Amino acid sequence: MATCKTLCSLFAPVLALSAVALFAAEGFHVAPADTYASKQSQAGVTLAVKPYHTEVLAKEAFGKGEPHKYGILPVLVVITNGGEAPIKLDKIHARYVPPRSREGIESITAQDLFFFNPKGHAPKQRRIPGVGTMRPKVKKGPLSQQEFSEREFSVPVLLPGETTGGFFYFDVGMDRDPLAGASVYVAGLNNMSTGQELFYFEVPLGSSD
Repeated sequence: MATCKTLCSLFAPVLALSAVALFAAEGFHVAPADTYASKQSQAGVTLAVKPYHTEVLAKEAFGKGEPHKYGILPVLVVITNGGEAPIKLDKIHARYVPPRSREGIESITAQDLFFFNPKGHAPKQRRIPGVGTMRPKVKKGPLSQQEFSEREFSVPVLLPGETTGGFFYFDVGMDRDPLAGASVYVAGLNNMSTGQELFYFEVPLGSSD
């Protein structure tokens, strides 16, 4: 079995490249997970969540993008690895869990947001010249800004002593306070030294008041 030192040196370049992608846009960064209000720790790993559900927060993270106006809830997930082994994050997944429900809502990708159609209209049809078949023409939606892709959680490995973060996006609709009684379930973190998956995290979102 590879030692922690070997694993750290192997994945350091990958982590560095991912971090560059995360912080590509000037002015946005994450702090250590234990500095956030909503957090949970296990096995030396601390995971925090912060909803970006207001106009002010959306502008801070996404510039002109206004996901809250279309029922999209961006949640920043920040992870600090205080343990001795790298944590593999390529299988990480998140689910928004409303009150009195255990099923929840799976996250959608930044690519989904690019074509997000809040009015629910079907894609227009077009004819392919010389072929005659009809295929859907999909127009980019109001959430097609590149910031959504730049901020999406995409780091594959988190080394000991490091912090990383990124957004998961949830289509929660317009009919509820998205924070009251809700939580975010995060799983798929693996200790690379033991091969064991960490127990899931479920962190309350708090209140929008």
